[in-house]
Amino acid sequence: MRNAQGGFTLIEIMVVVVILAVLGALVVPKILENVDKARVTRAQSDIRAIQTALDLYRLDNFKYPTSEQGLQALVKQPVDPTITNYRSGGYLGSLPKDPWNNTYQYVSPGADGRDYEITTYGRDGKPGGDGITGLGGQAGACFRFPRKMATSSGSTKQPMNFRWHANQLRPELVEQ
Repeated sequence: MRNAQGGFTLIEIMVVVVILAVLGALVVPKILENVDKARVTRAQSDIRAIQTALDLYRLDNFKYPTSEQGLQALVKQPVDPTITNYRSGGYLGSLPKDPWNNTYQYVSPGADGRDYEITTYGRDGKPGGDGITGLGGQAGACFRFPRKMATSSGSTKQPMNFRWHANQLRPELVEQ
């Protein structure tokens, strides 16, 4: 029987704490996973915007920026006498940083005969690794977003990278 003073017993409080701990253990990882998925989605969106700007640059100047000119060529006209149709104001207002606050890497020509390749290395900003930092906990993976104007039916392979092609909705894991 309960005494006249209202309140909870120690057992009741412990049961509530255990229930909250179990719920927290189940819910928190799902929330953190969604944050990482949102970062991947943002990286994809940034890359698509950069690809559009690169395509416009190519239409105006008949070539993509060189690796040395980099993505900065989309913001400020490079010192190159062959660039005669550069748009006033550039092709991007500013260069976006990836969701982990690192710069996107640009290489032209890209691997496997592609016109260019845009890469983000994830949270640690370093190439290599076994997976995506934040998705599975491995450090050092990268997303590669190559582009080739000519269509090809063969798939390309890179060691443990996520590769995005224009006709895909998501990056795919490609292994060597």
